This record gives sequence, C-alpha cells and structure tokens, in this order.
Amino acid sequence: MSDTQTITAVTFRVTGQPLPKQRARVFEDARGKRRAVTPDRTKDWEQWIGWYAVYEMHQRGLSPLAGDVRLTCEFERHGRQRVDLDNLIKALSDSLNGIVWQDDAQVVAIAARVVYGVAEPGVSVTVEKV
Repeated sequence: MSDTQTITAVTFRVTGQPLPKQRARVFEDARGKRRAVTPDRTKDWEQWIGWYAVYEMHQRGLSPLAGDVRLTCEFERHGRQRVDLDNLIKALSDSLNGIVWQDDAQVVAIAARVVYGVAEPGVSVTVEKV
C-alpha cells in the first residue's frame, strides 16, 4: 500500500527508556561563530525512534502522511524519576519528521501520558489522519 491517501493510521512501539528532549548547548567556535549542539543522549534517542519508524513505514510500503494528523502516545518509563511530558513529546515528534509525517507542524491534536515504574520501558505511538 504505497498510496498515503488510503492509510488512516500508523501504530508502533519503540523499546527503550523514553528520554525528554534536552536543550541544545550553545557555544562559540574558534572563529567566534555561535553554534548549537544537541546533546548526544537526545540525538541517540531521536535516532532510535527514527529507526523504528522507518522500519514500520517501510514494512507497510508507506510514505510520510500528508495533511493534518493526531498523535497519541504513551511513554512507559523504568523507575519513578519524573520528567516533563512536553519534552518527551518533542523528542518523539522531531524524530518522526520526514518519516511518519512530512513535518511536525501537521500535528493538530495530541493525547499523551507517562506511566512510571514499568519493567519494560518504551513508547507506544499512533498517528492518525484527521
């Protein structure tokens, strides 16, 4: 099914401890130019999500969805350390750009929650056309 107009939802689960998006660190390089560098933990987690998403979309023969979408996600974290839900969503959302949707500006609705203290951490993701 390669026609993105006929698909209405994509669902998958990413294993691993969900990490919130960390702020980019800004520094001045040797030439005096300001640079922003995303922390490695954030880059690694976003890349991990991206690999799962690419696999799922490829398995279904899909291209990134067009038009408005709804993101539903449940983050399951090992341990009880509290994190900001909005930063978890941001890392997930940025990871899906160009893979599940064309751009995260397409997301017009979000339903999300965090569950703490699970044995097998991960994030369950559903993206639906609206």
